[in-house]
Amino acid sequence: MKKIFFLLLFVASFQTLLLAFSEGIIVFTSARDGNWEIYTMNAHGSNQTRITDNPSNDWNPEWSPDGSKIIFSSDRNGNNDIFIMNADGSDIQCLTENTICDEFYPSWSPDGKRVTYTSYKDNKFSLYTMNSDGGEVRLLYDSSESNYSSKWSPDGKTIVFVSRIKGDAEICTINPDGSGFKRLTTRSGQDACPQWSADGNKIVFSSSNRGSGEDIAIMNSDGSGYKVVVRNYKSNDFAPCLSPDGNYIAYQTGFPGTNGENDEIVILDIKTGKITRLTDSPGWDSQPDWKIPTISE
Repeated sequence: MKKIFFLLLFVASFQTLLLAFSEGIIVFTSARDGNWEIYTMNAHGSNQTRITDNPSNDWNPEWSPDGSKIIFSSDRNGNNDIFIMNADGSDIQCLTENTICDEFYPSWSPDGKRVTYTSYKDNKFSLYTMNSDGGEVRLLYDSSESNYSSKWSPDGKTIVFVSRIKGDAEICTINPDGSGFKRLTTRSGQDACPQWSADGNKIVFSSSNRGSGEDIAIMNSDGSGYKVVVRNYKSNDFAPCLSPDGNYIAYQTGFPGTNGENDEIVILDIKTGKITRLTDSPGWDSQPDWKIPTISE
């Protein structure tokens, strides 16, 4: 009887663990087929599916709040523009079509009505917002140095981004109307790739000190409580995102390959420190964005 009880307990524990890794879908970009394309996979790495297919490069993907759309940047028009498509890769539409500037790093507002993105012009990066159909373009933030990689907070009240300040990349925040600039990180080195937790209380990002590689760090949304959660002396770690429940971090890290280091996507269990590899392809896998879609599958 005890054997049956412990067997059932093991099965239940395994199913719980599998469910934790299975909840949600990760969209990411990969160069496994010769150029950067956008893929999706289940959160434990199965069902890796290519959803874009063109000879140019597609990158910076992010789920819409309801999981029905994916916004991304692509140079398929000759320069980088912002595009939107259905979750399965269909009905691709260009939102910017700007032949003068390059646009990158799009991110949805939590209501899905606005998009923040980075525009490269006059040798620097500035932040803009627009409607999710490409209308009502507005300058959000511009300074003497570059600003990029903006992400809307889950409550819609704050936008986090990276600003170059005296040569260092620092994590900063601003209000959606462009007011209320606040610098969150002050360490020498590079802090980049910020992503919010689903509850808006935490920000996860890549972080380095001068002379060291990139680590994965997490902090409170006001900049306090800085903590390195991944320190890998053999490789750099980039582009982290928290799972919807906040218990895991997906990010890209390097592995030895036939042509040198090859970046793949892994998942960190924050509580145990266990790292699980999700991708294993001949080209780099990068920029994961993790969501539990609320639309019907």
